[in-house]
Amino acid sequence: MLVDAVESSRFITAKKSERLIEKLGKLTSESHARQLERHIYMDGTAKPENECIYYSVDEIHNAIQEKRQITFQYYEYTPQKEKILKHNGYRYQFSPYALIWSRDCYYAVGWSEKHGKLAQFRVDRMVAVESSDQAAVCKPDFDPAEYVRKIFGMYPDDLCTVELLCDNEVMRSVIDRFSEDVSTVTADDGHFKAIVEVAPSPPFFAWVFTFCGKIRILGPEEVLDEMRGMAAWLQ
Repeated sequence: MLVDAVESSRFITAKKSERLIEKLGKLTSESHARQLERHIYMDGTAKPENECIYYSVDEIHNAIQEKRQITFQYYEYTPQKEKILKHNGYRYQFSPYALIWSRDCYYAVGWSEKHGKLAQFRVDRMVAVESSDQAAVCKPDFDPAEYVRKIFGMYPDDLCTVELLCDNEVMRSVIDRFSEDVSTVTADDGHFKAIVEVAPSPPFFAWVFTFCGKIRILGPEEVLDEMRGMAAWLQ
């Protein structure tokens, strides 16, 4: 299982995957090690070329443990698929709180001085990560599990309580997204209502769209209006 995870991981380069699998093979017998020399099916995700990610992860972990800030640059792509540093090489000043592995990518979550709020950055797109002597900006109420459940990928501003009407068959998907603690009540024989706290943002609406009407927003009205506006824009 460890070998399969290393082999298929999107953020581990092909070269590093090979070396890590070789090291894992040394933890077992020669006959068992030979069984690890195979390739598993990958779902079309490309392996990265950024070897610096391992040093970045280590630097971020140390900063989290020592409650220090880090600085880094961040890159994006041009329409010609060329990598360029964002904001002309601007160095972000950042207080990391946690590393989150989601959809096979690593994200650093913490307080961004540039944005003046909680922010998340793809670690494989962070370059020149350096530790800082400055103490991290403290946010004692930060809960990584809650952040992932309510906010991750959905912008951390303006959380609100949203009521959803769901077909019974999507209960598994609702639990996958909001955990077994999600508040639900039976609406009728074929539906249930779910009360969730989310950031009403494009990623949340996109999640709702995924179910083709099997999950519908009942309120509040302003969130429903945003959903209608997004649907009109898609048309």
